[in-house]
Amino acid sequence: MLIFARVLICSLIVCLGLAPSFASDRASNINDTSVSSKKIEVCAISQLYHPLEEIKETFKKQLNIDIFYASASTMYSLVVNGQRKCDIYLGNDNKFIAKYIESKLADANSKMVFTKTPLALWSITSIVDKDCNILKYNTFTRVAIPNPRVHVSGFAALEVLKSLKLDKKMHAKFLYTPNEFLSISFVRNGNAMLGFVPYALIKDNSYANSGSYCLIPKEHYEPLYYYAVDFLDISSDTKMNLGIFKRILLNDAKPILEKHGFF
Repeated sequence: MLIFARVLICSLIVCLGLAPSFASDRASNINDTSVSSKKIEVCAISQLYHPLEEIKETFKKQLNIDIFYASASTMYSLVVNGQRKCDIYLGNDNKFIAKYIESKLADANSKMVFTKTPLALWSITSIVDKDCNILKYNTFTRVAIPNPRVHVSGFAALEVLKSLKLDKKMHAKFLYTPNEFLSISFVRNGNAMLGFVPYALIKDNSYANSGSYCLIPKEHYEPLYYYAVDFLDISSDTKMNLGIFKRILLNDAKPILEKHGFF
């Protein structure tokens, strides 16, 4: 009787079109699936808040996800100490991806790049031209740089200045900040005239939009990539739902990511 009931339920699911279809790699082909009862626990860095919340709302018929945001270092500490359960991690620092893999917490084969954003030079004033010539003119007091030991945008900023042979000339003007958000705050409050930040943070910041910025030419640094990696201790249902989520990130969610400065 129990076996018959299970067969009947499975038949109903197929007939009603509730089972997810994997006939195509594109997420657009999963639009007829219902929300899975198995919730995905997404752990992401704070920079991704605006696009992920829009993705969550836009694709709520296909996704049942809960998103927890924190800095990469805070997230790692919570996860390794058993204080946070994650099914997938989204971040821009390859170092932490490697740590999860080395700690036998994440699946190395699942690692992928799902988007990127350019490095920008920003000011609350109108002094930044589109070609970033303000750097060569050196007519500014201080420039905010996220801590390059912790943040890839800070490391990229130093690579840019080295490429332009300005690092030694401008070193006395560097103002290292704990994170990208504080770089924006320091510039906004007048502690620095310029700031190196990921373009996506300018795009999603009303204060930053009121100033001026330029996008650093890509030949001077490696792009700011954003990675996804699956955790190992997850069920088969969760793996299936993660597949849907990642296909959405790579395909149907592209316009949302681009709107928020990721491309």
